[in-house]
Amino acid sequence: FWVSGGIYGNEEMLLDAAPAHVLPLLVFLPMFYNLPMAFIHSEFSSVIPAEGGPVAWVTEVMGSTIGAHNTYWAWLCYVIDSSLYPRFAAGYLVKAVDEVSQIRGFYCMFIVVVVGLVKLTGMRTLVFVSIIMTVVSVLPSMIFIGYAIPFADTSIFTYHGEGGTNWDMLLTWVLWLYSGTFNMGSIAGEVENPQRTYLIASLLLLVLDIIFINFLPLWLSLSVDAERKNYTSGHFAVLGGELAGQWLVILMAIGAQVSQIGLYNSVSIASDRYLSHFLFEDDRPRFSIPFLSQNSYLLKRGTAGVPPLVILINSAVNLVLVWMPITATLNVGMALVSVCILLLVVAYIQLKLYRSDLKRDWELPGGVFGAAVVAAPCAILSILNIGLGFANTEGDIVPTKIVFLVAAVSVGLFVHGIYVCSRSQDKGAFAYPTVTA
Repeated sequence: FWVSGGIYGNEEMLLDAAPAHVLPLLVFLPMFYNLPMAFIHSEFSSVIPAEGGPVAWVTEVMGSTIGAHNTYWAWLCYVIDSSLYPRFAAGYLVKAVDEVSQIRGFYCMFIVVVVGLVKLTGMRTLVFVSIIMTVVSVLPSMIFIGYAIPFADTSIFTYHGEGGTNWDMLLTWVLWLYSGTFNMGSIAGEVENPQRTYLIASLLLLVLDIIFINFLPLWLSLSVDAERKNYTSGHFAVLGGELAGQWLVILMAIGAQVSQIGLYNSVSIASDRYLSHFLFEDDRPRFSIPFLSQNSYLLKRGTAGVPPLVILINSAVNLVLVWMPITATLNVGMALVSVCILLLVVAYIQLKLYRSDLKRDWELPGGVFGAAVVAAPCAILSILNIGLGFANTEGDIVPTKIVFLVAAVSVGLFVHGIYVCSRSQDKGAFAYPTVTA
């Protein structure tokens, strides 16, 4: 599902940054962000192959209190992230069918409802649908690249165009494009031979993602049209129409729908796992849920891998979030991802320091020093993203972003209150089974 996104929606980063800054960052940043995450996930999944991945790992190493907060932040950042994809899908559809602009928000809600219903049918259906989505969504992207290659212009690598570079938004955009590595960890407990699978899959997908999904499409499209202000969501389809005709516009609009629905589906699977970990333990609710008995269908883990209540809650939240501004949503979502990555990095260092007794099928060489060297770039980029994420180019704080953050923290404090009350009644309210050597 990581590569099912195709090229759709990536255009908008050119509104915030010059091509001379965007293109090198797309190539080199993953080496310091995705590769370390791949190594960390491979070792953690070898030691603690638990469903939920990062939230289970942080809880096991750092304790139940920090684990509870991390689970809440992980759920929130991915439910926010998933709300972006229906909006990108709508953007492409508007380029092909102008009349859709009048019902854009309702079309986004329609996507949320349909995907929620599909998820309720079970994981096997989701896997089958995801495979089809990957093929259908990537094919128009490859056709577009084929038509644009003759126009390749290396002078674009030094081209700035009108307007400067908003570094905080550029960093947010690029980290978001490559955040799939962290996303993949949520299904660690459902993957066979996870330490080998994660490492090989991450390396393979990273190459495909850098070359065919991000770097090539942006470089070639800028070679055709270097006017940065034109790059709103759906502009790749417009360029496809200029290069090949209206048939490619329609094909890319279809590919974009399939692509963004696929990405919404995959990211929402991660948010489902995180919310399930927060609300349930061993198929039992951690907290009493009003109006529902213990034997309610909504509380039983179904073929989707999580209780239906979890899918319904996430779908309801997304029905609201699809109406929010894209930029503010992206900023807040990536700031929360950065918090979760920092906690994972700290947990990884603690694992190397204090849990050498745990059996490992695979381990990053170099001990604690090697772990610190590998994890440091992730930590630095995450801190930069948090620090820059709530200011504009001039350094002024953006009120809408702060409102989003305050709302998230307020809900977090409320959740912490529920957790404290629950733990006072049951000391193991948020404890995972202890992993032994």
